[in-house]
Amino acid sequence: MSFPRFYSNHIIPHSISQLPSEEAAHASVLRLKTGDRIVVFNGSGDETEAVIVELTKKSLIYRAEELLRIPRTLPGRVCVAVSLPKGERQRSVVEKLVEMGIHELIPIQTRRSVASVSNQQLERYSRWSLETCKQSGRNAFLTIHPSIDFGQLILDQRWQTTRRWIAHPFADEKGSPLDLQQLAEPSLFCIGPEGGFTEEERDAAFQSGFRMLVLGDRILRVETAVTYVCAMAAMALQPPRSSAEFS
Repeated sequence: MSFPRFYSNHIIPHSISQLPSEEAAHASVLRLKTGDRIVVFNGSGDETEAVIVELTKKSLIYRAEELLRIPRTLPGRVCVAVSLPKGERQRSVVEKLVEMGIHELIPIQTRRSVASVSNQQLERYSRWSLETCKQSGRNAFLTIHPSIDFGQLILDQRWQTTRRWIAHPFADEKGSPLDLQQLAEPSLFCIGPEGGFTEEERDAAFQSGFRMLVLGDRILRVETAVTYVCAMAAMALQPPRSSAEFS
């Protein structure tokens, strides 16, 4: 049985604590009451089952049980760098990354980018990450980096030892199928805007050690390409459990 999930950045096991006021308001909307069981997670990978001790519209006091380490992210380190689309489609990108267990998001600016990413928008992405963690059962937040120019990203020393891929919509001599076994190592996937990376951007990435990744022979929307890449990473790193495991 699954219990309603709530966030608190600080959980003390086997003790009585209080949730943030906005989380208490959520509990009131769900019509929970004293004695009901809930799950509280801290965004760093831990959760606890708890019992509501006292509940008002602005306050929820709970008794925590054992603290369990269950991040529910993919076993390897996978980062996706995306030239984000406009508007609510950005939310779809963040939700898919969280749901699929991806560890990090880097918004990138390219020659053909259609949206810039402000600090206010980054805060909105963090809120969407929290909401999706509550819905999906994930206990570790998506790490969201500040926006960076794509030219800076491909030269960034922090990623030089990472398997690096640039998604390319057209098959050519530089395109490569993804060897899923390579995802046992940290991986960085770059997904461009719907107009694609420019030829200069692709060549610069290729010269910096990126491999070109072909996602079929169709042109994909940004959020579709993100889902495609996430699904491949999930299949490689955390294949679906067999029916025998549930028997």
